[in-house]
Amino acid sequence: MSFRFKFTDQPISARMAALMNTFVTIIVSFLLTFAARAEDIVVATDVWEGYTSKDERGYYIDLLKAIFPAPEYSLKFEFVPFKRSLRMLKSAEADILLGAYPEDVPAELLAKDPTNSDSIGVVVSKELAVNWKGLETLTDKVVVAKNAYGFDRYFKMPIKYSEKDNLKSMLQMLKRGRVDAVLDYQKDIKLIWSQLELEEQFVVIDGVIIENVYSGFAADRADLKQHYEKAFLRLYQSGEI
Repeated sequence: MSFRFKFTDQPISARMAALMNTFVTIIVSFLLTFAARAEDIVVATDVWEGYTSKDERGYYIDLLKAIFPAPEYSLKFEFVPFKRSLRMLKSAEADILLGAYPEDVPAELLAKDPTNSDSIGVVVSKELAVNWKGLETLTDKVVVAKNAYGFDRYFKMPIKYSEKDNLKSMLQMLKRGRVDAVLDYQKDIKLIWSQLELEEQFVVIDGVIIENVYSGFAADRADLKQHYEKAFLRLYQSGEI
């Protein structure tokens, strides 16, 4: 015998089943709606102090999170050397590239407005720094920078330029007398400056190269570029950036 509520002629088991079906339907609808709204975006970036860190903090990352907020978007950050991030963007393995200079990416793939202005420093010996007159001081000198940075394009005079994978190894080369100058972002240099005990023999001269920095977009993601540019402008006009 089945027990029945006084206000319905349905058995208890049937009523509970109906309620459970309704509940499941609501949950499934919610999950499907969320899944439909959340667009996956792959972001390729190197690690730069104050701008991008592997714990997903820094100016560039905070900016993207503001422009592409959850739950509408799901950002996946790939922390890779800059040279690889350029390849990822070109092959459409990444949707967005962070930290690009104007000549790194075709102009039509760069955001309309720069994210910031970059200041590049150079590490040289104190003897060389005494007579510093700008980049021309490095004429015929051995100069190194990280892969794909392409800083040689800023020199109008001959230099012996090469690129390496690792900033720390480049500074070690400088300390051993194998190179005359290392070009990189000053905050990154300072992170490992004291580890190598460079302060007695060398100095950092900041601002030897000043360049605007942009976000770049894959060729097939014009939709993201358009959304980014509109949102960036709103944030700028509101004073949030």
